[in-house]
Amino acid sequence: SNDRTVRLWNIQQAGCVGQMELPNPTTEGSPRVVFDSTGMVFAVMAEMAGKQGNYIHLYDARNFQGGAFSEMQVSSKSIQEAIATHRVTPPPGGDVTFNKIAFNMSGNRILVQSDKGLAFVLDGYEGTVQRVFQSSKGRGTVSCFTPDDQSVLMGSDSGIVDCWNIQSGAVVKQLEGHVGPVGAIACSPKYQQIASSCNNTCLWIW
Repeated sequence: SNDRTVRLWNIQQAGCVGQMELPNPTTEGSPRVVFDSTGMVFAVMAEMAGKQGNYIHLYDARNFQGGAFSEMQVSSKSIQEAIATHRVTPPPGGDVTFNKIAFNMSGNRILVQSDKGLAFVLDGYEGTVQRVFQSSKGRGTVSCFTPDDQSVLMGSDSGIVDCWNIQSGAVVKQLEGHVGPVGAIACSPKYQQIASSCNNTCLWIW
Protein backbone atom coordinates (compact mmCIF):
# COMPACT_ATOMS: atom_id res chain seq x y z
CA SER A 1 0.00 0.00 0.00
CA ASN A 2 0.98 3.67 -0.08
CA ASP A 3 2.23 3.47 3.50
CA ARG A 4 5.02 1.19 2.14
CA THR A 5 3.73 -1.92 3.87
CA VAL A 6 2.76 -5.34 2.53
CA ARG A 7 -0.16 -6.92 4.36
CA LEU A 8 -1.27 -10.53 4.13
CA TRP A 9 -4.95 -11.38 4.50
CA ASN A 10 -6.84 -14.65 4.85
CA ILE A 11 -10.33 -14.28 3.41
CA GLN A 12 -11.62 -16.81 5.93
CA GLN A 13 -10.38 -14.80 8.91
CA ALA A 14 -10.99 -11.31 10.22
CA GLY A 15 -8.09 -8.89 10.27
CA CYS A 16 -4.63 -8.83 8.77
CA VAL A 17 -2.59 -12.00 9.50
CA GLY A 18 0.80 -10.57 8.58
CA GLN A 19 2.61 -7.34 7.76
CA MET A 20 5.98 -6.39 6.30
CA GLU A 21 7.52 -2.96 5.85
CA LEU A 22 9.80 -1.86 3.03
CA PRO A 23 13.31 -1.03 4.23
CA ASN A 24 14.55 2.56 4.24
CA PRO A 25 16.51 4.20 2.71
CA THR A 26 17.19 1.50 0.07
CA THR A 27 13.73 1.60 -1.51
CA GLU A 28 11.27 4.20 -2.76
CA GLY A 29 7.58 4.34 -3.59
CA SER A 30 4.89 1.74 -2.95
CA PRO A 31 5.44 -2.03 -3.24
CA ARG A 32 3.84 -4.26 -5.88
CA VAL A 33 2.85 -7.75 -4.77
CA VAL A 34 1.61 -10.90 -6.53
CA PHE A 35 1.11 -14.60 -5.72
CA ASP A 36 2.26 -17.35 -8.07
CA SER A 37 -0.23 -19.86 -9.52
CA THR A 38 0.21 -22.27 -6.57
CA GLY A 39 -0.60 -19.66 -3.95
CA MET A 40 2.46 -20.80 -1.99
CA VAL A 41 4.92 -18.14 -3.15
CA PHE A 42 4.49 -14.39 -3.47
CA ALA A 43 6.75 -11.72 -4.89
CA VAL A 44 7.29 -8.20 -3.57
CA MET A 45 8.65 -5.64 -6.02
CA ALA A 46 9.97 -2.25 -4.93
CA GLU A 47 11.88 0.52 -6.64
CA MET A 48 15.51 1.03 -5.64
CA ALA A 49 16.41 4.39 -4.15
CA GLY A 50 17.71 6.89 -6.67
CA LYS A 51 15.92 5.15 -9.56
CA GLN A 52 18.69 2.57 -9.80
CA GLY A 53 16.28 -0.21 -10.74
CA ASN A 54 13.96 -2.57 -8.89
CA TYR A 55 14.18 -5.21 -6.18
CA ILE A 56 12.12 -8.39 -6.53
CA HIS A 57 12.00 -10.60 -3.43
CA LEU A 58 10.29 -14.00 -3.30
CA TYR A 59 8.66 -15.31 -0.11
CA ASP A 60 7.21 -18.59 1.06
CA ALA A 61 3.66 -17.67 2.08
CA ARG A 62 3.80 -20.23 4.92
CA ASN A 63 6.95 -18.75 6.43
CA PHE A 64 7.30 -15.20 5.13
CA GLN A 65 8.34 -13.97 8.57
CA GLY A 66 11.64 -15.77 7.98
CA GLY A 67 12.49 -13.41 5.15
CA ALA A 68 12.81 -13.78 1.39
CA PHE A 69 14.21 -17.04 0.04
CA SER A 70 15.27 -15.30 -3.18
CA GLU A 71 16.39 -11.70 -3.72
CA MET A 72 16.76 -10.35 -7.25
CA GLN A 73 17.85 -6.97 -8.54
CA VAL A 74 16.86 -5.60 -11.93
CA SER A 75 19.15 -2.63 -12.42
CA SER A 76 18.37 0.38 -14.61
CA LYS A 77 21.52 -0.45 -16.57
CA SER A 78 20.31 -3.97 -17.37
CA ILE A 79 16.92 -2.56 -18.42
CA GLN A 80 18.52 -0.10 -20.84
CA GLU A 81 20.82 -2.81 -22.21
CA ALA A 82 17.83 -5.10 -22.80
CA ILE A 83 15.95 -2.33 -24.62
CA ALA A 84 18.94 -1.87 -26.94
CA THR A 85 19.47 -5.63 -27.43
CA HIS A 86 15.85 -6.26 -28.39
CA ARG A 87 15.80 -3.23 -30.69
CA VAL A 88 12.93 -1.56 -28.90
CA THR A 89 12.42 2.16 -29.31
CA PRO A 90 13.76 3.77 -26.11
CA PRO A 91 10.98 5.43 -24.13
CA PRO A 92 11.04 9.21 -23.68
CA GLY A 93 12.57 10.36 -20.45
CA GLY A 94 14.91 7.39 -20.16
CA ASP A 95 14.02 6.01 -16.72
CA VAL A 96 11.63 3.05 -16.64
CA THR A 97 9.49 2.36 -13.56
CA PHE A 98 7.83 -1.02 -13.06
CA ASN A 99 4.19 -0.76 -11.97
CA LYS A 100 2.82 -4.31 -12.27
CA ILE A 101 4.21 -7.80 -11.72
CA ALA A 102 2.90 -11.28 -12.57
CA PHE A 103 4.13 -14.89 -12.65
CA ASN A 104 3.52 -17.29 -15.50
CA MET A 105 1.74 -20.56 -14.70
CA SER A 106 5.01 -22.49 -14.32
CA GLY A 107 6.56 -19.86 -12.07
CA ASN A 108 9.79 -19.79 -14.06
CA ARG A 109 9.14 -16.38 -15.61
CA ILE A 110 7.98 -13.02 -14.32
CA LEU A 111 6.24 -10.33 -16.38
CA VAL A 112 6.56 -6.69 -15.38
CA GLN A 113 4.69 -3.80 -16.99
CA SER A 114 6.33 -0.38 -16.99
CA ASP A 115 5.07 3.18 -16.87
CA LYS A 116 6.63 3.77 -20.30
CA GLY A 117 4.43 1.22 -22.08
CA LEU A 118 7.03 -1.57 -22.22
CA ALA A 119 6.62 -5.10 -20.85
CA PHE A 120 9.63 -7.10 -19.67
CA VAL A 121 9.84 -10.88 -19.35
CA LEU A 122 12.28 -11.82 -16.58
CA ASP A 123 13.86 -15.10 -15.59
CA GLY A 124 11.89 -16.19 -12.52
CA TYR A 125 15.00 -17.36 -10.67
CA GLU A 126 17.67 -14.81 -11.56
CA GLY A 127 15.72 -11.71 -12.62
CA THR A 128 17.59 -11.35 -15.91
CA VAL A 129 15.65 -9.74 -18.78
CA GLN A 130 14.71 -12.32 -21.42
CA ARG A 131 12.39 -10.25 -23.63
CA VAL A 132 11.15 -6.70 -24.04
CA PHE A 133 7.80 -6.09 -25.73
CA GLN A 134 6.43 -2.84 -27.13
CA SER A 135 2.97 -2.37 -28.60
CA SER A 136 2.85 -2.54 -32.39
CA LYS A 137 0.45 0.41 -32.43
CA GLY A 138 0.23 3.05 -29.74
CA ARG A 139 1.54 2.80 -26.19
CA GLY A 140 1.27 -0.39 -24.17
CA THR A 141 -1.06 -0.12 -21.18
CA VAL A 142 -1.51 -3.63 -19.73
CA SER A 143 -0.06 -7.10 -20.27
CA CYS A 144 -0.35 -10.71 -19.08
CA PHE A 145 0.93 -14.21 -19.77
CA THR A 146 -1.22 -16.75 -21.58
CA PRO A 147 -1.94 -19.92 -19.53
CA ASP A 148 0.25 -22.09 -21.80
CA ASP A 149 3.27 -19.90 -20.92
CA GLN A 150 4.04 -19.45 -24.61
CA SER A 151 2.84 -15.90 -25.20
CA VAL A 152 2.41 -12.43 -23.73
CA LEU A 153 -0.70 -10.36 -24.44
CA MET A 154 -0.34 -6.59 -24.47
CA GLY A 155 -3.15 -4.07 -24.72
CA SER A 156 -2.49 -0.53 -25.85
CA ASP A 157 -4.00 2.93 -25.85
CA SER A 158 -4.93 2.37 -29.51
CA GLY A 159 -7.37 -0.39 -28.51
CA ILE A 160 -5.27 -3.14 -30.10
CA VAL A 161 -4.25 -6.31 -28.21
CA ASP A 162 -0.99 -7.84 -29.48
CA CYS A 163 -0.13 -11.48 -28.89
CA TRP A 164 3.65 -11.92 -28.70
CA ASN A 165 5.41 -15.27 -28.85
CA ILE A 166 7.96 -15.29 -26.04
CA GLN A 167 10.40 -17.62 -27.76
CA SER A 168 10.56 -15.82 -31.12
CA GLY A 169 9.63 -12.32 -29.96
CA ALA A 170 7.22 -11.99 -32.89
CA VAL A 171 3.59 -10.84 -32.99
CA VAL A 172 1.52 -13.90 -33.88
CA LYS A 173 -1.94 -12.33 -33.65
CA GLN A 174 -3.70 -9.01 -33.13
CA LEU A 175 -7.10 -8.64 -31.52
CA GLU A 176 -9.27 -5.68 -32.50
CA GLY A 177 -12.61 -4.61 -31.13
CA HIS A 178 -12.00 -1.99 -28.47
CA VAL A 179 -13.17 1.58 -28.93
CA GLY A 180 -10.58 3.08 -26.56
CA PRO A 181 -7.43 2.32 -24.57
CA VAL A 182 -7.28 -1.19 -23.13
CA GLY A 183 -7.40 -0.82 -19.35
CA ALA A 184 -7.35 -4.45 -18.23
CA ILE A 185 -6.55 -7.87 -19.66
CA ALA A 186 -6.58 -11.38 -18.20
CA CYS A 187 -6.69 -15.01 -19.26
CA SER A 188 -8.72 -17.84 -17.80
CA PRO A 189 -6.33 -20.46 -16.38
CA LYS A 190 -8.85 -23.24 -17.07
CA TYR A 191 -10.58 -22.28 -20.31
CA GLN A 192 -8.93 -20.90 -23.43
CA GLN A 193 -10.48 -17.46 -23.10
CA ILE A 194 -9.13 -13.93 -22.87
CA ALA A 195 -11.00 -11.06 -21.27
CA SER A 196 -10.01 -7.46 -22.00
CA SER A 197 -11.78 -4.20 -21.36
CA CYS A 198 -11.82 -0.48 -22.09
CA ASN A 199 -15.14 1.37 -22.23
CA ASN A 200 -16.53 -1.94 -23.45
CA THR A 201 -15.58 -5.51 -22.50
CA CYS A 202 -14.48 -8.14 -25.01
CA LEU A 203 -14.33 -11.90 -24.49
CA TRP A 204 -12.08 -13.76 -26.90
CA ILE A 205 -11.93 -17.50 -27.62
CA TRP A 206 -8.27 -18.42 -27.92
